[in-house]
Amino acid sequence: MVYFPERRTDGTWVAEKIFTKRIPHTVDFQIDGPEFELYKRSPDCETPECKGRAQGEDPRARAVGF
Repeated sequence: MVYFPERRTDGTWVAEKIFTKRIPHTVDFQIDGPEFELYKRSPDCETPECKGRAQGEDPRARAVGF
């Protein structure tokens, strides 16, 4: 996870990390009912809000809102 990228004086973009150290691990879980239905349909999201739209060269334009 990073903060929104900022443009440096040399024209490059940098995104500062929000969290520095992490230790990933797998957690078992079960979902059912309405939550499972949402999970099954989520790949079908075709609205601009779900997809995100790149606008210009600003990487912040690709932020996706749900």
